[in-house]
Amino acid sequence: YSVRANAYCIPSPPRPGIFFVSVRSSFNWGTPFSVYLYILHHNLHTMATPKLEHILTLRAYGTPIAVPAGKVRNGPLRTCHPLEGGFLRGVDGTETEGLSVDLTSGGSDWISYDPSTNMAHVDVRTHGIDGAGDGFYISYTGYLRGEEIGQKFLGDWSAEVESTNYGDHYWWTHAVIETSSEKYKSLTTTFLVGQGRWYAGEGKRAVEYKLFKVSTGA
Repeated sequence: YSVRANAYCIPSPPRPGIFFVSVRSSFNWGTPFSVYLYILHHNLHTMATPKLEHILTLRAYGTPIAVPAGKVRNGPLRTCHPLEGGFLRGVDGTETEGLSVDLTSGGSDWISYDPSTNMAHVDVRTHGIDGAGDGFYISYTGYLRGEEIGQKFLGDWSAEVESTNYGDHYWWTHAVIETSSEKYKSLTTTFLVGQGRWYAGEGKRAVEYKLFKVSTGA
């Protein structure tokens, strides 16, 4: 006999989160039958909660320079903040252990701020070289809620500032890495979520991120 199975969503399901699985078997004597199963998504044992693993730390140093670019299509205000060095470091005990990338000058944050939502849209591109001479290109976008401490870090370089802690801010990014390194090539297809904070030390100011690898958790 032959078996055909189909799983499909119903446009207007009886309840949210329900879909049909239809199994239709046709025996060679020509007697078909159909079985319809209603399955709730949250009861599916095959669905794993995504797992976050801290595998990288990124720090990018800022400069007192700010280049206002005006409104974006009469909307958010765009400002370019040049970056001046920093690092990308692997985390001990993970697949990136031993990775050490020195960021070179030339990167920038083309951040835009929407006063109607009090939300900054982060848009960064930077790059660097590791000890083996391989290049790394790092870009990330995300959201940062506007706060007084952020205005001081970015706009008032005469003010006294201190480092903040991860979790102090609504500050999340998605990072993408490209590299010529065969050893760390897997990073180019790794989905990375960043949690940001402000860093102050050694007479410098920086943005710093913990970058988390997203996996199925299986």
